Amino acid sequence: MPASNCHNLGLPECEIAEDLEHLVWLTISALTSLQPRVLVTHACAGHNLNHDATAFAVHMTARLMTRTGATPPLVVEFPQNSTSAASEEERLAILARQAVRVEFGPQSRRVKRRMLQCHGEDHVALDGDMFLSESYFLGNTGNALDALDGASGAYHDAPWCTIDDFKRQARKAARVLNRAVLSSPSRA
Repeated sequence: MPASNCHNLGLPECEIAEDLEHLVWLTISALTSLQPRVLVTHACAGHNLNHDATAFAVHMTARLMTRTGATPPLVVEFPQNSTSAASEEERLAILARQAVRVEFGPQSRRVKRRMLQCHGEDHVALDGDMFLSESYFLGNTGNALDALDGASGAYHDAPWCTIDDFKRQARKAARVLNRAVLSSPSRA
């Protein structure tokens, strides 16, 4: 992806999940000026707090854009890496949501390997298959938090935060954001 297509919202990684309302407003602001047709985001999966916060912000932004009459971008997600343990039924459901599959050439494979090595993904087995292609999936048409149903416990990357805490915080932010979009603007 060219650098011109990467935009920093000005939040340090450690603050992404702290104020979900602010994250959504920053995302809306960026999307309003950029007007992309497709957004690629993490899947909300209950494994990484920042990934879930990002997914929430992207999905919430798309929902709010429809309420303001704007054309929302198509939301596609890249799934978590651990689909090898999924049941056959789960695999079929994942394949049904597949929206885009990108095949990598030799140069793109080298770039992806370097990216993962630099990111410190030593817990991921860097095997050849993961460098051949990537699949992106249509985002949930409902609430991104629906994907967390049944998930519980603390986040691996943020043990001080439970998935239930994140869901409560996200639902609260969604209520405030929905009211802000649906109410008349103030004269201030």
